[in-house]
Amino acid sequence: MPPRNYEKPDYWTQKAFSEGYPARSVYKLKEMDEKFSLVKKDQRILDLGAAPGSWTVYVLRKLDGTGHITAVDLNPLAKDVKGVNLSFFRVICFLRKSGKQSGKTVPITR
Repeated sequence: MPPRNYEKPDYWTQKAFSEGYPARSVYKLKEMDEKFSLVKKDQRILDLGAAPGSWTVYVLRKLDGTGHITAVDLNPLAKDVKGVNLSFFRVICFLRKSGKQSGKTVPITR
């Protein structure tokens, strides 16, 4: 398959930007939420791998000032992603061997 050229934003990217979302991935969550009613007011939601923040913005809008969202990522959220009911944690994660006997790789943070 030839490499994709992303020089010009596609329809969904332009739509996301025009609606105030940092990325087009928001429409995946929106479709699932419309089908399964995932996000409800007063919920506490954990968003892992949150950057750049489109899903976080969607959830903040759905919560409408109620509930709370905790977003976690290695990278920062887009600068416009803000909310009184939002906590963001930027986590730096390293992998190391857990011990000579187990040979498992475990994540550690600092």
